[in-house]
Amino acid sequence: MRLTISTIRELSLAPGEDDKVFFDSALPCFGLRLRASGAKSWIVQYAIAGKSRRITLGSTAIFDPEQARKEARNILAAVRLGRDPALEKAQNKASAGETFGACSQLYLERRRNDGKLRPSSYGEMPS
Repeated sequence: MRLTISTIRELSLAPGEDDKVFFDSALPCFGLRLRASGAKSWIVQYAIAGKSRRITLGSTAIFDPEQARKEARNILAAVRLGRDPALEKAQNKASAGETFGACSQLYLERRRNDGKLRPSSYGEMPS
Protein backbone atom coordinates (compact mmCIF):
# COMPACT_ATOMS: atom_id res chain seq x y z
CA MET A 1 0.00 0.00 0.00
CA ARG A 2 1.29 3.44 -0.91
CA LEU A 3 1.20 5.69 2.16
CA THR A 4 -0.88 8.77 1.41
CA ILE A 5 -2.85 11.19 3.54
CA SER A 6 -6.03 9.20 2.94
CA THR A 7 -4.48 5.77 3.55
CA ILE A 8 -2.83 6.78 6.84
CA ARG A 9 -6.19 8.04 8.15
CA GLU A 10 -7.58 4.54 7.68
CA LEU A 11 -4.73 2.68 9.42
CA SER A 12 -5.41 1.21 12.83
CA LEU A 13 -3.98 -1.30 15.25
CA ALA A 14 -5.54 -4.68 15.80
CA PRO A 15 -6.89 -5.31 19.31
CA GLY A 16 -4.00 -6.03 21.67
CA GLU A 17 -1.33 -4.40 19.47
CA ASP A 18 0.76 -1.61 21.00
CA ASP A 19 2.49 -0.52 17.84
CA LYS A 20 2.95 -1.53 14.24
CA VAL A 21 4.92 -0.33 11.23
CA PHE A 22 3.15 -0.07 7.89
CA PHE A 23 5.66 -0.02 5.04
CA ASP A 24 5.18 1.94 1.83
CA SER A 25 4.89 -0.05 -1.38
CA ALA A 26 6.41 2.76 -3.47
CA LEU A 27 9.62 3.18 -1.42
CA PRO A 28 11.12 0.13 0.28
CA CYS A 29 12.40 0.70 3.84
CA PHE A 30 10.08 3.70 4.37
CA GLY A 31 7.09 3.38 6.63
CA LEU A 32 4.68 4.76 9.16
CA ARG A 33 4.79 3.66 12.79
CA LEU A 34 1.43 3.69 14.53
CA ARG A 35 1.26 3.46 18.33
CA ALA A 36 -1.58 2.63 20.68
CA SER A 37 -1.47 6.22 21.97
CA GLY A 38 -2.50 7.36 18.50
CA ALA A 39 0.93 8.77 17.67
CA LYS A 40 1.96 8.36 14.04
CA SER A 41 5.57 8.83 12.97
CA TRP A 42 7.51 8.32 9.77
CA ILE A 43 10.43 5.89 9.93
CA VAL A 44 13.19 4.53 7.72
CA GLN A 45 14.51 1.04 8.42
CA TYR A 46 17.69 -0.25 6.80
CA ALA A 47 20.51 -2.71 7.43
CA ILE A 48 24.20 -1.98 8.00
CA ALA A 49 26.60 -4.91 8.34
CA GLY A 50 23.69 -7.27 8.80
CA LYS A 51 22.14 -5.25 11.63
CA SER A 52 18.76 -3.66 11.24
CA ARG A 53 18.67 0.06 12.04
CA ARG A 54 15.68 2.37 12.32
CA ILE A 55 15.55 6.15 12.30
CA THR A 56 12.50 8.28 13.06
CA LEU A 57 11.90 11.15 10.67
CA GLY A 58 9.11 12.86 12.57
CA SER A 59 5.40 12.97 13.17
CA THR A 60 2.70 13.03 10.52
CA ALA A 61 1.80 16.42 12.00
CA ILE A 62 5.22 17.73 10.87
CA PHE A 63 5.73 15.95 7.53
CA ASP A 64 3.19 15.11 4.89
CA PRO A 65 3.79 11.81 3.05
CA GLU A 66 5.72 13.39 0.16
CA GLN A 67 8.02 15.40 2.45
CA ALA A 68 8.69 12.31 4.56
CA ARG A 69 9.30 10.20 1.44
CA LYS A 70 11.83 12.79 0.17
CA GLU A 71 13.67 12.76 3.49
CA ALA A 72 13.63 8.95 3.47
CA ARG A 73 15.22 8.93 0.01
CA ASN A 74 18.02 11.19 1.32
CA ILE A 75 18.64 8.85 4.25
CA LEU A 76 18.65 5.76 2.04
CA ALA A 77 21.10 7.48 -0.35
CA ALA A 78 23.42 8.12 2.62
CA VAL A 79 23.18 4.43 3.55
CA ARG A 80 24.11 3.42 -0.01
CA LEU A 81 27.18 5.65 0.33
CA GLY A 82 28.24 3.69 3.43
CA ARG A 83 27.00 6.06 6.13
CA ASP A 84 24.85 5.11 9.13
CA PRO A 85 22.33 7.95 9.66
CA ALA A 86 20.89 6.44 12.87
CA LEU A 87 24.36 6.25 14.42
CA GLU A 88 25.17 9.78 13.24
CA LYS A 89 21.93 11.08 14.79
CA ALA A 90 22.73 9.38 18.13
CA GLN A 91 26.29 10.77 18.12
CA ASN A 92 25.05 14.29 17.35
CA LYS A 93 22.51 14.07 20.16
CA ALA A 94 25.17 12.87 22.61
CA SER A 95 27.65 15.57 21.63
CA ALA A 96 25.02 18.34 21.89
CA GLY A 97 25.50 18.29 25.67
CA GLU A 98 29.26 18.64 25.40
CA THR A 99 29.36 22.39 25.92
CA PHE A 100 32.14 24.08 27.83
CA GLY A 101 29.79 24.80 30.71
CA ALA A 102 28.60 21.20 30.96
CA CYS A 103 32.11 19.77 30.69
CA SER A 104 33.55 22.23 33.21
CA GLN A 105 30.87 21.33 35.76
CA LEU A 106 31.63 17.64 35.27
CA TYR A 107 35.35 18.35 35.70
CA LEU A 108 34.75 20.32 38.91
CA GLU A 109 32.55 17.58 40.36
CA ARG A 110 35.21 14.95 39.69
CA ARG A 111 37.98 17.10 41.16
CA ARG A 112 35.88 17.81 44.25
CA ASN A 113 35.28 14.09 44.74
CA ASP A 114 39.04 13.46 44.36
CA GLY A 115 39.80 16.12 46.98
CA LYS A 116 41.87 18.01 44.39
CA LEU A 117 39.70 21.10 44.16
CA ARG A 118 40.45 24.43 45.83
CA PRO A 119 37.44 26.03 47.51
CA SER A 120 37.79 29.09 45.28
CA SER A 121 37.47 27.06 42.05
CA TYR A 122 33.68 27.28 41.93
CA GLY A 123 33.80 31.03 42.46
CA GLU A 124 36.27 31.51 39.61
CA MET A 125 34.15 29.55 37.10
CA PRO A 126 31.90 31.50 34.75
CA SER A 127 28.21 30.77 35.19
